[in-house]
Amino acid sequence: MSEERSDWIVLKFGGTSVSTLENWQKIVSVVKKRRDEGFKVCLVHSALSGVSNILQSIVEHPGDHDLLQKVEQIKEKHIALGEDLGVPADELLADDFEEVEHIVKGVELIGEASYRVHARLLAMGELMATKLGNAFLQQELDEAQWLDARKYIKTIIRKNTTERSQIISAVSKTDFDQNVADALDQAGPIVVTQGFIG
Repeated sequence: MSEERSDWIVLKFGGTSVSTLENWQKIVSVVKKRRDEGFKVCLVHSALSGVSNILQSIVEHPGDHDLLQKVEQIKEKHIALGEDLGVPADELLADDFEEVEHIVKGVELIGEASYRVHARLLAMGELMATKLGNAFLQQELDEAQWLDARKYIKTIIRKNTTERSQIISAVSKTDFDQNVADALDQAGPIVVTQGFIG
């Protein structure tokens, strides 16, 4: 077993932990402490509290007449947190809001969501939340880089599994990956990325 210490430390936070200014101030304190101890920090976090549930309900009830209202709820949650954090959520997330709305309109029109649409829609919660978190860390610590996990983590094709399992419960390799290590090192001392991603 190697005695060599990694320069990186991974901090993982759930949805409740990233949904208020007070909690983000605590996160900034933890990141700063770890950085001051000589670590580079990879911050991994979930969608805002309640957002994954709303997205899941869209997939499970595609015939509901209030799907676009659910999209508005998601937008409002992000914009409200952005205002609390002092970051422009409406600008940062404009493309994401549009993508969620397009996906949901498609689900509404067809009356169902494929497994790929399901995974993509759920991933949007993580993508949006981490963009807000990254903007706040940049503002507070002058350095943070957002990474889209979909560019670096690849899933494994497993034999004898259902299509649903291949997409919704996909797994990835856990071996050391030099490309991921290089991407992290190039990104800088503080990286923000997603937890669940589809």
